[in-house]
Amino acid sequence: MKDVSHAGVPDSLDVAIQRKAFESSSGARIEVMADLRFRIESAQTVAIMGPSGCGKSTLLRMIAGLDADYEGGIVREGQGRTGFVFQEPTLLAWRTVEQNIRLVMQRPDDQDALLEGILERMELMAHRRHFPGELSVGLARRVAIGRALAALPGLLLLDEPFASLDAPLIARLQAQLKAELALRPTTTILVTHRFEDALSIASRVLVFSARPSHVLADIALGPDVQADPARADAIRREIEHVIGQP
Repeated sequence: MKDVSHAGVPDSLDVAIQRKAFESSSGARIEVMADLRFRIESAQTVAIMGPSGCGKSTLLRMIAGLDADYEGGIVREGQGRTGFVFQEPTLLAWRTVEQNIRLVMQRPDDQDALLEGILERMELMAHRRHFPGELSVGLARRVAIGRALAALPGLLLLDEPFASLDAPLIARLQAQLKAELALRPTTTILVTHRFEDALSIASRVLVFSARPSHVLADIALGPDVQADPARADAIRREIEHVIGQP
C-alpha cells in the first residue's frame, strides 16, 4: 500500500518504507529495504550515505514517483515541483544547453532573467548554444544541475551529481550549487559515497545499512563543521564506522 501526497514550498518529506524488493534475472527475490523511516524538514539539505547496493538511488526514484513498487508511504507536504539530477546528465542531445534548461521552466514572464542568472552562476554563458555532444562531462553535469534548479523545485534530488569529476571541478560545482540554494532555499536530498560532498553541502547525514537497508545513524553536521577540522574528522570516522558495521 502506498501513500504519495503533495500538500507549501519548499516541501517537507516523510518516508516510511515497510518493504522494497527486486526480482533478479534468475527469479530470486532481493530485499532492498525494510522498515526505512525518516523525516526531512522544509528547506533542509540532507546527504544519504551507505554501502553500494543498499538502495540509495532507488529511494530517490521512489520519492520522485518513478518507482511505485514498494510497501509503505512517502508523504510530501508542499506543492513544489521536483528537480532531479541523475547519475548521468540525461540531456536531450538534439537541444542546446539553453534549450535543455528552458524546457523545465514554467513562468514565461521571467524565463529570460532566470535563465541568464543560472547560466552566469553555473559558468555556462559561453556554452549556451552548444549541444550536449560538444560538452565535457563536467559541463554536462553543470547543465543538468542548472536545469534542475531552473524548475524552481520544492524538492531537489541529487544522485551522485559529482561522480567521475576531478577534485577542483567538484569544489567549483559544490560552491555553485550552494550559491543557488542560498538564493532560493530548497529541500534537498543528496546521494553520495563521498564524505566531502556531504560536508560541503548538507546539514545532516543519514547513514543507511546494507540491504535490506534502514537508517543506522542520523548525524547533524551543523553550520560551521567545515571550519572545524577536528569535528569534521570525528564525524567522518563516525560515518565510516557506521557504514562498516555488519
